[in-house]
Amino acid sequence: MTVFYSEVRKITHKDIQPAEPVLVEVPAEKKVSAAGREWTIEEQKLLEQGLKTFPPSDTERWIHIAECIPGRSKKECMARFKVRKNEN
Repeated sequence: MTVFYSEVRKITHKDIQPAEPVLVEVPAEKKVSAAGREWTIEEQKLLEQGLKTFPPSDTERWIHIAECIPGRSKKECMARFKVRKNEN
């Protein structure tokens, strides 16, 4: 079988879709980022979905997660993860 270069393409994070949405219950207390802006429930859900979608072995995991959360940076997502992890 001959495969031409034009037929081969690199799979990117945009090609990966979760099998089905995962609903996550988020506590109602205020959620504050390192930058001081509150995290919305929707942002928290997107962060948790990103953590499930992109494996820790992905060297650009936090970049991909931040791209899924409008208005949040890689640094803010990482800080939020660390805060929530320490709460549990």
